[in-house]
Amino acid sequence: MKQQNIIESGQLTQRKREVEPGMHHCLNCGKEFEGSFCPNCGQAARVQRITGQSLVKQIISSVLNFEANIPRTLIDLFYRPGYLIADYLTGKRKDYSNPFSTLLLLVAAYLFLNEFVFKDQVRQAMIDYSTQVGMGLNRELNPQADVALGPTPEMQYAQEMELAGAIFDYFSVFNLLLIPVVAFPLWLVFRKVGRFAQQSLNFFEALVAVAYLSCLNMVINLVSAPFLCISTMSTITIVGYVICIPLCLLSLRQLFLIGWGQVLWRSAVFVVLLVVFYIITFIVMGIGYALFAFLTQ
Repeated sequence: MKQQNIIESGQLTQRKREVEPGMHHCLNCGKEFEGSFCPNCGQAARVQRITGQSLVKQIISSVLNFEANIPRTLIDLFYRPGYLIADYLTGKRKDYSNPFSTLLLLVAAYLFLNEFVFKDQVRQAMIDYSTQVGMGLNRELNPQADVALGPTPEMQYAQEMELAGAIFDYFSVFNLLLIPVVAFPLWLVFRKVGRFAQQSLNFFEALVAVAYLSCLNMVINLVSAPFLCISTMSTITIVGYVICIPLCLLSLRQLFLIGWGQVLWRSAVFVVLLVVFYIITFIVMGIGYALFAFLTQ
């Protein structure tokens, strides 16, 4: 009952502590019990708030032990994504798979699918789309590029083809590396709203939220990959955005328990900050790549 009062008062999960003797309230199924584990669902009596240390332990444990509840997690992501994330953050974790182990599994499936099943179709579609967008933007910004001194259009196209191919080859890994970049502006904008008004969302909890949303995006990528054989990349991209954006907005509303007005304007601020952080990240990566290329010449 003491733990239930903690949750109802607005706090998320208890701090790390030894299991106290007496009755405990299971944060996963709600059953009152004695001992270290709930006899109804098996969850531990002590559930820590998510921190950097506990997150690393959960990832290692989840990778070493395949989780049979991944299907339920993926299903819930498509109709109650925000409530799923809120459940996980508030201690109801027995029914859901760890977001990072789930994401790693989906990335592995994506790499396998693209490498051994649809490699040629998917890779060529992504390269054509990337180079088409890149060259179109280059012509708008520099209409005299074809006659100016410097690389010829053929050389530019070859360079863009090489870059697009590299993006495809490391697409999934690149998305994994960007999770902290997305989580930071999300944490800045939403850390003290709605459900988290009394006990602020911490950065590692924001990482968990973004990891679950990345799982959602990866499932959409997996499902859409076969359709590249019969459709264009631009069409698939538009359809993906039409599905993913409403689900992300819904997840924010469910996770933070705020109205649509707050969701929309805070999401707009989040997108602006995200673009700024993306630009900074790409500049840093570009400088790092240039230095690496210079030092290895």
